[in-house]
Amino acid sequence: MRRPPIRILDTSGSPERIGAAHGSAFAEEIRIYAADRVELVTSGAWSGGPISRADVIEIAESMIPAHEAFDLDLFVEMAAMAEAAGISIAEAIIVGGFTDFVDTVRAVSGGPIPTTLIEDDCTAVIVPDHRAGGAGYLAQTWDMHDSATEHVFLHRARPTDAPAFNVFTTTGCLGQIGMNTDGVCVGINNLSGIDGTRGVAWTSVVRGMLKTSTADEALRVLLDADLAGAHNYLIYDRHDVGYNVEAMPSVRPVTTLAGNVIVHTNHTVDPAATAVQAQRAPLLNESSTKRLAMATQLLAEGDVDNERLFAMTRESSAICQVASEPLHIESSGAAVMRPKTDGFWSCWGPPIDNDYQRVAMPLRIPEVLPTPPTPPVVIGARSGLRYFHLDAVWADMVVELEGQAFPNTGPDNLFGRQDILDLAREFPHGCFVGLGERDVPIATGFGVRTFFDFDQPQHTMLSLLEANGGGTGHVPDGDWYYGMTLVVRPDHRRHGIGAELYEIRKQVCRDLGLRGIVAGGVIPGFAGHKHAMSAAEYVAKVAAGELYDRTLSFQLENGFEVRGVLADYMPNPTVDNYASLIVWENRDDAPTAGQSLA
Repeated sequence: MRRPPIRILDTSGSPERIGAAHGSAFAEEIRIYAADRVELVTSGAWSGGPISRADVIEIAESMIPAHEAFDLDLFVEMAAMAEAAGISIAEAIIVGGFTDFVDTVRAVSGGPIPTTLIEDDCTAVIVPDHRAGGAGYLAQTWDMHDSATEHVFLHRARPTDAPAFNVFTTTGCLGQIGMNTDGVCVGINNLSGIDGTRGVAWTSVVRGMLKTSTADEALRVLLDADLAGAHNYLIYDRHDVGYNVEAMPSVRPVTTLAGNVIVHTNHTVDPAATAVQAQRAPLLNESSTKRLAMATQLLAEGDVDNERLFAMTRESSAICQVASEPLHIESSGAAVMRPKTDGFWSCWGPPIDNDYQRVAMPLRIPEVLPTPPTPPVVIGARSGLRYFHLDAVWADMVVELEGQAFPNTGPDNLFGRQDILDLAREFPHGCFVGLGERDVPIATGFGVRTFFDFDQPQHTMLSLLEANGGGTGHVPDGDWYYGMTLVVRPDHRRHGIGAELYEIRKQVCRDLGLRGIVAGGVIPGFAGHKHAMSAAEYVAKVAAGELYDRTLSFQLENGFEVRGVLADYMPNPTVDNYASLIVWENRDDAPTAGQSLA
């Protein structure tokens, strides 16, 4: 089944606020999912025999002290999520840490491992720096009963007192596969243990590890945790330090990343862990062994990059699971993380049927925010943002904002810190930053003055900069305003910010007597039509109102005209690197009266 891009929930603030936002956003879905998981336990399909609902809830309640003791903030977040969703804390423990919870139930009840047990079949790898062009990876599929796939989402959060993070997870669950802004990555494979306890579930442990700043610190969190059940954990950081831990409640053998790729699936390798591993169904053992061999083979030699890891997760004979009788296991999604470059890619549903998307990491907001250096140029009539001329004080946050807004664009094609500093020095009056609450940058609109030759319009951003002497490309006496980038934070889109930035740019042209605005505009809708028509035909149909493009149509609504198509404008394979050439002409003979932006 083909699915849309992964759902993203953006949250920030205290544990209570983050948990409540999670619970409110998916309340009905969490209630349904929790009820389903409780029913699976009571039926005995996972727990080794029928058990009453009251007994199931009692076991979950008995695990509450372990969650409080492990990390009080995470317990408070889980409790706030549960309250907002309308479930109990016990139900939150079950839905959030189900595969550990059934280990606990079997240990408490003495039930056998069911021969029909349905387990998750994840394939996970750590690729060291020297095998990945100097920036290594942690990547994995997340495989589960196919009923779990519809509950997948990506939680992007900025906690008040911990590193911000992206975490691939399911509704009602604190976290499963994630990376924080300090460059710590955590992945998992489920294991089946016979030594379950009334401890803390693995999903809380993953989030606890994502509160650390190094792989060594994350390892210590794992080794010190009072674990409820068995999981294999993969830990990797931006310093090329990595560990694989077959973490059973009673034993936790550690393998240190050395020169080779680490591959792990759903069976133990270390004898100490194997001694407390539960017996698994033959089909599951066969799958785990086959996936381990296939992933090892696929990554045995040569350089590893994003596409090679995407291809590994799509390998159809073993790794990418498609639901079938009798187990109904499928690859519910996947994640690829590259901590040294802040790269995070995720996929919702089986990768063989679905696309990866790059998900920007949350903004790193300093504890002490800079005070805006000047009064605002204007306050947005609809958005309420306060727009300021660009100043160097926002350079770092602006760089991160752009990466968040354009997750599928490589860093080489985005502004770096020095670019921002140069623009702030050379043409601050043509560049703007929109601040929201707490003086945090929400949007930017950058441009320079230039001369533009409409007789030879084909260009790229880089060629324009080079033609103007390099650097920012700003020509002080240029007669056109060239729109270089317009950025709006994803969770603030559709609030009128883009239209406000266009109006501010138009006012710059009026105040400085410029001929107008020229820019290369992305055409995201072309991705769905490129097999049926050329980019020029697509742009013409959008201009004629026959097709809708969320970017180009918006630009046309704001007074721009299409003047052609730009080939190889910016690397974007989804649209074959095409862009539209758009122009707004300043038809005023003189600068308008009122507040000058210059």
